[in-house]
Amino acid sequence: MLILGICVLTSCSPVLKVAVSSSGSITYAVESSVSPLVGGTVRSFTGADESVPLFHEAQILEALQSAGLSSVTVETPDNSSLRVSAQIEAASAPATRIPSLGGGPVCQDMVPQVAGAIGYCHSTQVGQRKLVLTISPHVLRQVMAVMPQETAEYLDLLSAPILTGEQMSAAEYLDLISIIYGDTIAKELRNAQVRILVTAPAPVQSATVSIPAGRVRTKGQHVEFSLGLSELLSNVGKIEFAVQY
Repeated sequence: MLILGICVLTSCSPVLKVAVSSSGSITYAVESSVSPLVGGTVRSFTGADESVPLFHEAQILEALQSAGLSSVTVETPDNSSLRVSAQIEAASAPATRIPSLGGGPVCQDMVPQVAGAIGYCHSTQVGQRKLVLTISPHVLRQVMAVMPQETAEYLDLLSAPILTGEQMSAAEYLDLISIIYGDTIAKELRNAQVRILVTAPAPVQSATVSIPAGRVRTKGQHVEFSLGLSELLSNVGKIEFAVQY
């Protein structure tokens, strides 16, 4: 979830597309953009010039490569948008047991540099496989440690409970944003959605998200998860998006 982590913390409605091969390798891509209002607010608080992109391609590319991702491409179609793709090879991930995944015989932490973000389990006995994508304070702290400094500085503007540890509901968090930045930005955040689109190499048997606010749609080999961005940012626990096939 490294790419998604960067975009969740700097964007309005990021979309993550994940494709899993039969060997367990993962290709994923994120498209993200910041509205003019939010972009202007970020620039106002950070002093960034309007002619300079909010996202720095070279620095994000270096951060993702240092985290062990391959075939990384980073594009900024305009000064407020980001498009990223990358690949994770199954063979490069060490085989370890990940307790939260429920005891598959072989489990892999697919991005060891961001431990717990992407888990892949498979059972040679029954042929089942399971992909688990996790967003949590622990995961996002690791994301912050590898992301460019300019991007990390945006995080302070969010005052997000998932980063501060402060207990509050999504409604309370939106009230806080309204007090700090005004009703219009709070409304944008209220309407913002995180979408995760997963394509499995075989028909999906089950798909779940670990908090009630999350929604799941499944069709054949495809799963769509969606979750309000305010729900995600106000959650101080672990959110798991799991696909079994």
